[in-house]
Amino acid sequence: MVQVSKSKSYEEILQTEYNQKLDDKVIKVISEMYDYNTVEDLGNEHRFIDIRQRMMVMSYYKYGEMEINYKRGKHLNAIGSLEKRLEAYEFEGNTELLCDIGNFAMIEYTYPTRDTKCEIEDEGREVDNNLEELKRYLKLYKDKGNKDCLCYVAAIAMAEFMRPQHEKSHYKKTDGKYEVVGYGINQLKSMAI
Repeated sequence: MVQVSKSKSYEEILQTEYNQKLDDKVIKVISEMYDYNTVEDLGNEHRFIDIRQRMMVMSYYKYGEMEINYKRGKHLNAIGSLEKRLEAYEFEGNTELLCDIGNFAMIEYTYPTRDTKCEIEDEGREVDNNLEELKRYLKLYKDKGNKDCLCYVAAIAMAEFMRPQHEKSHYKKTDGKYEVVGYGINQLKSMAI
C-alpha cells in the first residue's frame, strides 16, 4: 500500500505536492501573453488553480509523495503523461485535461528528468493557436532543457482553460480515467518505502 500520512491537512499536503512558486510565474507569463483582466477571467484562473490543487492532493493519496515518484524513484513520467493528456484534449476537448497538463508541467519543472537551465527565454508567440503554442513550448523544453518553457506550457494550458479555442471544449470530471505514464498503481504500492 502507498504509505502517506493520513494526518496531514490539505494545506500541509499542498506544501510538498504543489509548487506555488511556479503558479506565480505562470500568472506573470499569462498576464504578459494575454489580455485577461475581466472578472470572469479571474474566476476561471482561480478555478484552474483550485482544480489543479485538488488533483495534486488526490494524487498524493492515490500514488504517494510526488518527490518519491518523480525525484527519488523516477517511477512516473511527467512529460509522457503530459503528452497523453494533450493528445486526449485535442481529441475530446475536455478542459479538465488542461489542469492535468498544468500539473505535469509543474511536476517536470519541480523534478526535471533532464539537465535543465532556468532562464526566461520568451521565444515569442508564433501562432494564435493555443494548442500549437503549447506543443511548441513543450518541444522547446525537450530540445533545449529550458525549464521556463514549462511555465509557458502551464500558462497556455491555463489560457485555453480560461478561454478555450477548441471547438469541442467542455468540462467533465474524468475521475481517474487517465493513468500516469510509468509504473502502474499496484507496482507503486509494492515499492512504497
